[in-house]
Amino acid sequence: MVTAAAHPRPDRAGMIYGMSANQAGFDTTPRVFTRHPGMIVGDGDPLEIHPSAGTVVAEGELAIVIGTAVHCAGLEAARAAIGGWALANDVTAVDLMTPDVGIQEGKGLATPLSTMVGPEFAAEDAVIHVSVNGEVRSSGASSLLRVRGPELVAWVSRTQHLLPGDVILCGAPAPAVPVRIGDRVRIWAEGLPSLENLVVDASTA
Repeated sequence: MVTAAAHPRPDRAGMIYGMSANQAGFDTTPRVFTRHPGMIVGDGDPLEIHPSAGTVVAEGELAIVIGTAVHCAGLEAARAAIGGWALANDVTAVDLMTPDVGIQEGKGLATPLSTMVGPEFAAEDAVIHVSVNGEVRSSGASSLLRVRGPELVAWVSRTQHLLPGDVILCGAPAPAVPVRIGDRVRIWAEGLPSLENLVVDASTA
């Protein structure tokens, strides 16, 4: 499991940066939102969802794990800052987003994250699949993302001081998949460890 690294600043553990509107076909600039690092869960861990969350969707995404500190980076510095790659499940409570579309802080639930592989992973060629209870529900190529790899790190670093252990979710290249309590969600892509989690009732877990 990838975990957030400890930083010299005790008030700042490794952050999770999510990306929305980063797929092909969007006319708006991609938006960055943050999630608390304590929301990361690993492969095989239960994905706890409270029944009051309403409609919940899962999105299979690539995740960049920052290896060295970087800020206002050019492409080469951004490339050097990538410590590795993982798979992530960007889980969102859709009904909680409806009243204030675009304001996503706090709307996400736990974020499952797989074990990291090295920076040499060929992210441009990745096809990410999402299955629910053994049925493939969504597949998409990372090449559909508008801002990718080092360009994404450089773009986020313009406004964020990225530190080792920070994680950037790259955005979903395929439609979100509805999930509910009792579902087993699996995300995989060739060359990366797969990610599988059982959705459980947080009120009884």
